[in-house]
Amino acid sequence: MVIFKREHTLRHFGELEYKFGHETCPYTDSFFEADVQPVTMGSTMAEAGAELSSRVKAWSDTELTPCDQEKKVKGDWLFFRGSWYQCVSSVKDDNTFLSHWTSEFELVSDTESALLREPPTITKGD
Repeated sequence: MVIFKREHTLRHFGELEYKFGHETCPYTDSFFEADVQPVTMGSTMAEAGAELSSRVKAWSDTELTPCDQEKKVKGDWLFFRGSWYQCVSSVKDDNTFLSHWTSEFELVSDTESALLREPPTITKGD
C-alpha cells in the first residue's frame, strides 16, 4: 500500500533476441503507479529540475524486474522527469500491513541503443 502514488511510464523488456547478427530486445510500455523520488547524496536536495539525479527510488504495489548482466536480463525502465532509469533492485517490504515493493533505479547510460532510449510510446502523468 503506497499512499503518494502517481502514474508513470514503465518499459518492460522481453528476452534478448538476435536478428541479422545484432542483439535486439522487444519491449512494451505501460502505466505504473508509484511514489518516485530522486536519491540525494548528502543532506541537501537539489531544486526540482536543477540537476538530474543519477538514481531514483520507487515505492509501489508492483514487483519490478531488476537488470542482471550475468543472466542477460534487461531490467524494467522508468520514465521520470524526461529521462529513463533502469531498475537495479526490487525488494518486497512486508513487515507491516503497509506491504509494498521498494525499487531502486539508475539513470540509463548514453551507451544504450538510441532506439531503446526513445520517449515512451504512451504518455500520461509525469
